[in-house]
Amino acid sequence: MTKFELFLLAMVCLVPLCMIIFGYIFSNRPPKKVGSGLGYRTTMSSLNEETWRFAHQYFGKSWFSLGWLTLVLTVGAMWLNSKQDPDWLGEYAQILLMIQILPFFVPIFLTEYALRKNFYKDGRRKKGTSGSNSSRKLKRR
Repeated sequence: MTKFELFLLAMVCLVPLCMIIFGYIFSNRPPKKVGSGLGYRTTMSSLNEETWRFAHQYFGKSWFSLGWLTLVLTVGAMWLNSKQDPDWLGEYAQILLMIQILPFFVPIFLTEYALRKNFYKDGRRKKGTSGSNSSRKLKRR
């Protein structure tokens, strides 16, 4: 591989690597204070400590999983096209980066859906969705 190909590979791997790292951090060590500087902050996730913890665990697991999937697909796509013309490869890398936006943002919608499925708008947990069961299920995955 040329230096240019290695540079492009490093650039297209930045998004998935950030998803993996922050996904791991959010799912295992969410910020302690609700609404603190770095974290998954939405109206629903910031209602109370339980919604905050649930949102970070759910979002973190989603980002971690999608980050690995995106990384594998990205490296594979770059490897399959590594013998192409450098100009074409540069444009291909830009397209890959644009495609990576989808798995980057999809977990937001999934997390908000899960929050609304498990909590009322005032932050109380819905009946039949016990806190300990949901937390254990999230941690095991």
